[in-house]
Amino acid sequence: MPQSLLEKIQTLISASLHDLLNKALKANDIAVLKQYLDQLYVGQQTIQDEQVNANADCRTFTRKLEEQVLVA
Repeated sequence: MPQSLLEKIQTLISASLHDLLNKALKANDIAVLKQYLDQLYVGQQTIQDEQVNANADCRTFTRKLEEQVLVA
């Protein structure tokens, strides 16, 4: 499928930006690894927070179910 001139230019720019960013990341490996680690810690904390919320919801729904069973 033939590409238009604009599509070719967009592809070239995108590829060049990716190459430039990859070179920058490789040149600064330690800082990049630290950033990835920070992002992982944030993600881990988010998961832990959601787990606490899910556990609380389970306890609440279990209590409500038990109350309904006692009423019935």
